[in-house]
Amino acid sequence: MIEIKQKNRVRDWTESLLASGRYSFALEEIVAAFPNMSTGSLRPALQRLRVKGKISPVFRGYYLIIPPQYSQMGILPPSMFMDQLMAHLGRWYYMGLLSAAGYHGASHQSPQETFVMTGFPVMRDTLDKGLRIKYTSKEEPSEKHLIKVKTEAGYLQVSSVPLTLFDIVRYHQKCGGLNRVATVIAELAESLQPGDFDDSLLLATKVSVIQRLGALFEALGLNNNADELYYRFSDLGLHMRSIPLNSAKPSSDSPVNKRWNVIMNTKIEPDI
Repeated sequence: MIEIKQKNRVRDWTESLLASGRYSFALEEIVAAFPNMSTGSLRPALQRLRVKGKISPVFRGYYLIIPPQYSQMGILPPSMFMDQLMAHLGRWYYMGLLSAAGYHGASHQSPQETFVMTGFPVMRDTLDKGLRIKYTSKEEPSEKHLIKVKTEAGYLQVSSVPLTLFDIVRYHQKCGGLNRVATVIAELAESLQPGDFDDSLLLATKVSVIQRLGALFEALGLNNNADELYYRFSDLGLHMRSIPLNSAKPSSDSPVNKRWNVIMNTKIEPDI
């Protein structure tokens, strides 16, 4: 009878969190909630809830609570738990690359993965139960280049449009290549505002990334965006060296974008 009572108490505790709008919890939280139960005695109760599809582990010692509307999926969308997970891990983060582009309206090619940018040490990707979260480690950006997006479970941090543009160019291989990136650039360019490429963002971005974005703007006929980026870049007095658009391909006998000093060794064919 004691075991049944404990089992129900754990279930009731997770359901009370769900009723309060919480969709996840850490093992330390439930251990603190049941001081008279050891971690060893709690694990079987958690395992029973897992078998029943009531909870699902998503990271070491971190669990999702699965509400009825997601019971068939057996998992939650990352937008419903990422902010809480990263707070638990004590890491800065933002939704980036194609995930950020989707939040800004570039849904032409909806990604099957969720892209999360964070710091070091590197986090292992989550690939389980149809959940595909890909983590990219990089330098922490200024908060002024992040925005908060309201979700069903709270808020998410998402890269701004200009930071998203720089990121997808820098990590274009993670995004499916330069042609896919060009498609996203064409969609996001409509959301750019004068002054978006401010000095702090440009100084925090690799010069080669700025060059490639400028060359891609021009290849797509987005000359106004290219002009503004170039003028802001020139005002900072940064130096450009000759680089290929695609560093993974040979560049001999390829045309050169002289303004951006970029060897155009890849034909840009956006899907638009």
